[in-house]
Amino acid sequence: MPRDPFVPTHRAPTGPGKMLLKEFLEPARISITAFAKAVGLSRVAVSKIINGRRGVSPLTALRFSKALGTTQQFWLTLQLAVDIYEANHSPDALEIEKIVPIIFKAA
Repeated sequence: MPRDPFVPTHRAPTGPGKMLLKEFLEPARISITAFAKAVGLSRVAVSKIINGRRGVSPLTALRFSKALGTTQQFWLTLQLAVDIYEANHSPDALEIEKIVPIIFKAA
C-alpha cells in the first residue's frame, strides 16, 4: 500500500485538539471555556476534541477557522491524518492488508 507523506508512520500525528491547545489557546492565554463560548460549542465538546476523544467535523472546522484565522482545510487535514493513522493501526488493518487488488481490463 502506498504511504501517505502527510501521515507519520513511527508516531501518531498531531491531532487538531493538541494543535488547538498548544499553538492557539495556550500562547494566547485563552481558556477552553472562553474559546468554546466564542465558537458556539460547549466546553465539554472542546475538551473532548483537545483530549482526542472527539474528532473535528467540517462544521467545527469552520467554527475554528473563523475564530482563529485559519482555513477549514487546516483543521480537517489534521483530523484526516489522525483518522488515517488510526485506521492503519487498527485490528482490521491486518485483515484488510490481505485484500487482493482488482485489475480492471479496458473494454
